[in-house]
Amino acid sequence: MVGGVILYVVNQLQLRWTLRLLAVVAPLALVEGLLLLLVKGAIRRFDQQLLALLQAGKTEALLPLYRQQGLLRFAAPRHYTRGKLGLIYARLQRHAEAADAYREALDSAPDAKRYPLTLGLANSLHAIGDDDAAEEAYREAIDEDHVNVQASVKLSGLIRARAGDLAEAERYLRTAVDAGRDGKLRCELALLLLERGQAEEAAWQHSLAAEELAKDEGSGAALEQVRAALREAGVDPDAPAAPPAAADASEQAPSPAEAEAGEPP
Repeated sequence: MVGGVILYVVNQLQLRWTLRLLAVVAPLALVEGLLLLLVKGAIRRFDQQLLALLQAGKTEALLPLYRQQGLLRFAAPRHYTRGKLGLIYARLQRHAEAADAYREALDSAPDAKRYPLTLGLANSLHAIGDDDAAEEAYREAIDEDHVNVQASVKLSGLIRARAGDLAEAERYLRTAVDAGRDGKLRCELALLLLERGQAEEAAWQHSLAAEELAKDEGSGAALEQVRAALREAGVDPDAPAAPPAAADASEQAPSPAEAEAGEPP
């Protein structure tokens, strides 16, 4: 009997404490939900305003706009706000500050959000001349997104500029060309192939680029640069070009993924 009374009292006390806790927690949950909705709306508006300024070329208005976002800087995810600040500093050519902002963003960024931040960091590091760190960041960006065109092109160009491994530079540039089907990138690939002594495939890549850029009136300079390089290498750029022979495929550089896996192309 006594045990039953004690159990009853304990249950009543637990119920009272539970009700009191709910009285405190429920309003907090409501406030949290409301704050989340406000932040989502603020992010959407800020993104729209930022894009409008970028498209209009009004870079001088970017930083004042960011400083007006009190709610976002207080309540939005830090990787979002610091990433946007990095973008703004980069557009203002304040690349050292952009790199710092991108690093802060990456400190808390989830995996799904890391790629554009890492690429932004790499671009800013390259802009301030820290090419060792830039190359490392470009490689990390590609690890996060294997088929990304921009990171592959940037890394290929950086390797070439630093007199690095041309076969590796070709792998990354070829990945970008295959992913983007961009005639101007294909012109870059043709020049790199000529630099590596692969005139036959360079001529083939030139022919493909000419088809892809046939309707692009601003592409004449890129094509003419390849044509001049082909002539210098003793190749007629107007002669019919054929795909490289299958036997020569083994001489082509493997893709970055294949190279990492140690597999033949």
